[in-house]
Amino acid sequence: MRISTAVSFLCVNRLLLFLIIFFPQMAVSAEKDNAVKWQHAASLPYRVQEIYPLIFQGHIIVAGGLSPDVDQNGIDVSDRVVAYSLEDKTWFDMPTLPQPRHHPMLTVVNDRLLSFGGFIMDEQGMWHNSRDVLEWMPGEINNEKSSLLQGHWQKIASLPAPLSETLAVVNEGQVHLVSGRTPAKPEQNSQWNHQKDVATHYVFDPNNLQFEQKAAVPTARNSACSVKLNGYWHTIAGRTVSGGNLASHEVYDFVKDIWIAKAPLPDAQGGLACAVIEQHIYVFGGEYFDNGGGVYSTVWQYTNATDSWRAVSEMPLPRHGLGAISHKNRIYIIGGALQAGGVQTSDAMTVFSLQH
Repeated sequence: MRISTAVSFLCVNRLLLFLIIFFPQMAVSAEKDNAVKWQHAASLPYRVQEIYPLIFQGHIIVAGGLSPDVDQNGIDVSDRVVAYSLEDKTWFDMPTLPQPRHHPMLTVVNDRLLSFGGFIMDEQGMWHNSRDVLEWMPGEINNEKSSLLQGHWQKIASLPAPLSETLAVVNEGQVHLVSGRTPAKPEQNSQWNHQKDVATHYVFDPNNLQFEQKAAVPTARNSACSVKLNGYWHTIAGRTVSGGNLASHEVYDFVKDIWIAKAPLPDAQGGLACAVIEQHIYVFGGEYFDNGGGVYSTVWQYTNATDSWRAVSEMPLPRHGLGAISHKNRIYIIGGALQAGGVQTSDAMTVFSLQH
């Protein structure tokens, strides 16, 4: 029995050593998968991509986007606004946006729900870049849900220039917007190729509804993601109109009004999403168009203390044009599309968390 057990133990160890030497990706994958947990949550009421969801009054809010559920003939621009109760775990519809728009940048500041820019439709196309700053005006407030069921969206200000596919963060009661796309020529603003990348950094004061400018981000880009960590604003990856995907990682110091280059994302990814839990940044999804195109599946973790990235998991449903939101040490990964471009748009919501 002892000899048999020893032989079995030796065989197993040799097999493991063989796998590690000749198939190291299997060992890495096993290590990654053991560290995290994936769950499926309630699907959205509609399939949608190109969204910037957030949490407002105990609900995940999704507004507008590109959806195949608008027009049976193909993907189109949506005006829907939906809310997911984190307590009841159910979705419901809110009053719609004033007009359909995709890439509206949602932000919460001082318990006010705002939307910046986004693309709307005109006679020539579905990529008319907007200057609108909208605010959600709640109806009669009996409870959190009723305040979202009744009310309307109202334009309260205009951006200094049309802006979409931007990044936003709130700091000391003001909204910072950086990067994105704006029309290359004022007279042309209807098609995707009418837009150029910008590095502009606007700061919006919700009290006086005025904008000022701060230090521009070093890399002009669109379709990046960003998070605030330990008082600094991390802007990650994205892409350019002419040059494709980027791996740039640039961090803003609010006090000094300067940008600092940090370790780039291991892959150049555009159309991605990111969020923070337990002092780490996690990056999800994105798309590429070379070599036949596709969607990124690797989940990257950034450790600020060492300025380093590592792969920690694979997405069960890789997507681009998605949203990612942190809540109670979980990240809700919302919507997006399973293939590059405007096909296979999803209504999925998956939840990422760490195993302890």
